[in-house]
Amino acid sequence: MLQHSYSSDSSDNEEDYLEEEQTEEEKFLCLFCDVVLNSSGKLMDHSLKSHKLNLVSAFSGTSFYGTIKMINYTRTNNCSVEEFSEVLKRSEMLEDEYLKPCLSDDSLLMIDFEELTQNESQGCSVNGKVNNGQVEFLQAKLEKMQQAYLDLLEKNAGPQPKPTKDGYFESYDNYTIHAEMLQDKVRTEAYRDYIYNNKEIFSDKDVLDVGCGTGILSMFCAQGGARSVVAVDNSKIVEKARKIIESNNLSSKIQVVQGKIEEIELDKKFDILISEWMGYGLLFECMLDSVITARDKH
Repeated sequence: MLQHSYSSDSSDNEEDYLEEEQTEEEKFLCLFCDVVLNSSGKLMDHSLKSHKLNLVSAFSGTSFYGTIKMINYTRTNNCSVEEFSEVLKRSEMLEDEYLKPCLSDDSLLMIDFEELTQNESQGCSVNGKVNNGQVEFLQAKLEKMQQAYLDLLEKNAGPQPKPTKDGYFESYDNYTIHAEMLQDKVRTEAYRDYIYNNKEIFSDKDVLDVGCGTGILSMFCAQGGARSVVAVDNSKIVEKARKIIESNNLSSKIQVVQGKIEEIELDKKFDILISEWMGYGLLFECMLDSVITARDKH
């Protein structure tokens, strides 16, 4: 994951810029007419005012795949609001052919209606900023998914020990698990290609690598033009990372620090935060809390 940090003086302007940039890129075509809006919020308002249909409420209780099928079915068959409401009752039974987008780059398919439903119940606006209630909801949702993952493991492979914090970091001391991750060619090359193809972003920047492992992302950043990189990991793999970085003649640019990102003190702020925090099934490693802490602290 790549994330830029900005000074407090420019954060509001930068946020406005990013919102404007997103607005220019995304176009939302109404499900029932030819009106095109530049945000999901405006689309929801238009649907409610012009077609008397609250899309968020309409898709409440519909599965992810059912929602995708329903959107594509409606576009393919030019359904009216009345026809939409009738077919919605059997959206889960629609043919799988409607999983294929009717329109290329249909932004409506990218909307998470389940999350919007939760936001409505918690008083969050569609275009609003994340509030504490939403954070608590997402955290509870993540914990539920993690438990479901553990239950699935137990069902298929017998009881699995729940990792402790110490056991979690010890599991990364061994090089084997890192070798498995590095051999994930698609993932590793995706990070490499982004960094190498966007050197103007990394040029002369200070980078913080959270959960650096063997230091592969740190080395990509250093070779991509970063001024300096601080690579942090709490496992003993950092010993191997230092040797690998040294053998690649990058020790002058990359500083390796062992410790928990929540506890260590670093003497500077960073321009870019990079981390490969996504574990197996997006659940196992659960580093998101550490990444957020690093963002807010450094």
